[in-house]
Amino acid sequence: MESFSFRRLFTSNQAVAGKDIIIEQDESMTSDEPINAAQTVYGKTKEIWAWGKDLPVIGFFEGVAESVAGKVVEIAGTTLEDVDQTIISPKLAGLDTSFLNPIVEKIIEALMAAGANANQLITYVGKPLGIIEAEEKKKPVKTIAPEVTSTKRNAGVF
Repeated sequence: MESFSFRRLFTSNQAVAGKDIIIEQDESMTSDEPINAAQTVYGKTKEIWAWGKDLPVIGFFEGVAESVAGKVVEIAGTTLEDVDQTIISPKLAGLDTSFLNPIVEKIIEALMAAGANANQLITYVGKPLGIIEAEEKKKPVKTIAPEVTSTKRNAGVF
């Protein structure tokens, strides 16, 4: 399977309706790192959980829930951190590499391809429906030069 690259999508100049579209590159646009959606969502969820522990009412319930889960896992002979590192993280990494990353890459490729052709598609659909007016060449209008008059008046002559 071909590896997805943002660099490939953003480096070409495309001509649309006689106009060049130039997309300036940014370092964030040329990342070849995998997206890892499941790991990112899990990490952000843990950050939100930690933030919620500081809230007065919600923090109490989170603390109780975490204590109960910690005791249950302790009875099984491990800790929450061990479960996180040995079970959850490897499963999420496998889910990302085998399933989610390829799907997200294909979706991004399709969206970028659709975005590149959006102007042509809108013009193709819009002109027959009358949404977009056809470009007409207008003849230049001759302008008549205005008459120049003086605003000074001779105060001595009436």
